[in-house]
Formats: sequence, C-alpha cells, structure tokens
Amino acid sequence: MSYWTLFLIFLLLVFVWHYIRVRVLVPFKGPLGFPLLGPLRAWFRPLHTEIILGTQYYGKLWGSYFGLDYFLNVLDLDILEIVLKSKFENFPRPHNTKVNFEELLGDGIFVSSGDKWKFHRKTATPMFKSRFIKESMVPIFLQHASLVHQTLQNALGGQIDIFQVMMHYTLTTFLEIGLGAEHLLTEQQKTQFAKHFDRALQGTFRRNIFPLWKFFPNPAGFSDSIKFIDNMVYSII
Repeated sequence: MSYWTLFLIFLLLVFVWHYIRVRVLVPFKGPLGFPLLGPLRAWFRPLHTEIILGTQYYGKLWGSYFGLDYFLNVLDLDILEIVLKSKFENFPRPHNTKVNFEELLGDGIFVSSGDKWKFHRKTATPMFKSRFIKESMVPIFLQHASLVHQTLQNALGGQIDIFQVMMHYTLTTFLEIGLGAEHLLTEQQKTQFAKHFDRALQGTFRRNIFPLWKFFPNPAGFSDSIKFIDNMVYSII
C-alpha cells in the first residue's frame, strides 16, 4: 500500500471523525465546517456578520467547532440569564481566554476568573448601585442614544452598518462613564478608536479558533491596532 493511499485513508478517517462529533455527539445545530479549520467563511467575514447569518439560518442556539474547541452562540434571553446570572459559576471562562486576550484586555474583569474575577467585581460593584446608575449613567446613555437616533434618522432610505453605529455608541459611553474622556476626543478619534478596537477584537477571536497562532505572524494591522488603543488609553489616564 502506497503512502498516498495511506494518506487518503487518514484524511477519510479524519473527516468521518469530524462528521460524527459535529452531527452525532453535539446536540446543537450548526455548520459542518472542516476538521480543525471550522467553517471557512468565518475566516473571511467579520465576527458579528458570521453570528448574525448563523442565527438567521440555525436559530438562537447554534454552534460550531473551531480548532479543538466548540463555540456555542446563544441569543436566547432565558438561556443567557442562566449562563450569566442564575448558574454563572457553572460556566467558567475557557482556559485559554487570558492568553488569547491578554494583549487587548490584560488580566481585567473581562478575562479573569476565580478569585481574581471576584476581586475585580468587588472593586467595580459601587459603580453599579442603583443611585449611581440613575444619576450618573442614565443621562449619558440617553444623551448618546439621541445621537444614535439622529444617525438612524439620517440614514432613512439608505444603508447603514448598524454594528458600527452601536460599537461607536458603546465605546463613547464607556469613555465618558469609565474614563471621563468623552469631551477630550474628537469625533475622528472616536471613530478611529472604534475601528482599531474592532480590528483587534477580530484578530483576538482568530486566536481562539487557531490554536497554533503563536507560531504565525499576527493578522495584518493587529499590532498597529493594539498600539493605537494603548496609546490613546494611556494618554487619557
């Protein structure tokens, strides 16, 4: 038996194993994809586009293998409440989250777990008391929401990237509430920050689906985006 024959048999067994684990062992709907690579289109589309299209096709609960890990997308509010609130302790962060997100998010509340997460949560808790939210946060949310409303009004009859609009809204409200920096930045700087943050987030997500990322160069523009974000945040604080 030739080496090519053995190689083809090996590939066939890999695809059979992949089919069984995706279509038999996993109880959720989702694209079949390829072994280790997952759905190829996810490598060339923005993350939010892939999630939206997957939800339209498979429903509010669907998943797919990327690399050796299975990613489950949840848009059902009742299930989200279980994951994020009532049974939160049963859903720890994946072991590789900190390593993959460290350049972008450090080791803060969004990537830490266990005792470190509890420390960050305790530190942040005073910000989320009802009085502070009502008196300090809600006016800022409403102010920026009116700007979003105006943007949508101006786009009537045309097309608009709603993800970019909401990303801009999220970042500008965060900059004002978290750093008090809303009025220190121009509209161009806010737009640049949103663009670089989105690019850095995309590059970080690719690390989650490609376990060998450490042995390959970063995606184009990733390092520049991280540097831009760091410089802007440090200039504010």
